[in-house]
Amino acid sequence: WHTGTHLFCAILVWCALHSACLPAGDRQHGTQVTNMQVLDTKECILGIDLGATSLRVARVGGCDGELLSVPTPSAMEAEEVVTAAVRKVCVGMKVQCVGVSRAPGIDAEGRIGAWPSRPQWTGLPFLPWLRRSTGAPAVSADDGVCMGLWEHCARVNAHQDDVTACIGIGTGLAVGIMARNKPVASGEGAATLAHERFPGLDFLCTCGKRGCLQTALSVQGVERMAAAGRISDLRRAFHAFVRVLRVRFDVNLAIITGGGVDRFGADFLKRCLVSGALAAGVRFEVSSTPALSGVGGAFMLAAGHLRETSGLWTGRTRDFIQQERWQRARLANGFAAAATA
Repeated sequence: WHTGTHLFCAILVWCALHSACLPAGDRQHGTQVTNMQVLDTKECILGIDLGATSLRVARVGGCDGELLSVPTPSAMEAEEVVTAAVRKVCVGMKVQCVGVSRAPGIDAEGRIGAWPSRPQWTGLPFLPWLRRSTGAPAVSADDGVCMGLWEHCARVNAHQDDVTACIGIGTGLAVGIMARNKPVASGEGAATLAHERFPGLDFLCTCGKRGCLQTALSVQGVERMAAAGRISDLRRAFHAFVRVLRVRFDVNLAIITGGGVDRFGADFLKRCLVSGALAAGVRFEVSSTPALSGVGGAFMLAAGHLRETSGLWTGRTRDFIQQERWQRARLANGFAAAATA
């Protein structure tokens, strides 16, 4: 299985969404999933989120799950770190499929394409490493696509007619668009919407251009704009960006996700960005699982590959992501209580 085209990703995403977006009763009694189907407790799928700062490797099994996060290694250490993390997470389990959410592009052979944030990674055979270490197929999509896949379908009040733009704020900026449960191609690597330029932005981007949206709407970018007293410039650029999304793709819902939500807080981001979205005629939300959107989308890619059990794996993914969310909330509340005691 090669993953160099958006068409291939679209097919996989449709398979996952076809099951994931059905009502619970349809998922239980539909043609793909029946009450007779049960996941083997020794089988699992993997969801991997490859970013410039962190590498997350997660497992969902028939009755449990696990998430491991490590710093993204250097190119020299990459193979050893990646394969060790994968083997640690799936020890004693039979991997059915690996889904990958990744910041860089990947060619038809599964090798890393141009990656401005990690140029030394260019050419590394990332997907072949995963296939060898798990003995399972590995499928991948741009991190914006994966975040969009998860956020578009995981929302409680999801509407199938929504055209959703998922905007992931992290080391870089990931943008994924879902239209009526299908991904919309919007570029990969340094050719994504994150690298469109807008007036009022002038910082140098890792891609070599000045004024890319990523230079202002990433963790480092927001920090720099705030330190320079230029939040108003960020607000205007975001408004212009959402107008582009509205006109070019007919987007009617923007969801902010990624590690930047945890870094800055939902309230701060709403104060900075919501007016720009609403002025462009687009609804605005902040993800309830911002640090897990990429992993969630990667799991759904893997689930979509496994046609006969897709709905079951999608259900386990939802359970696992919610458990991780609650665990993180408990830890945060426990720290806050201890700090104020």
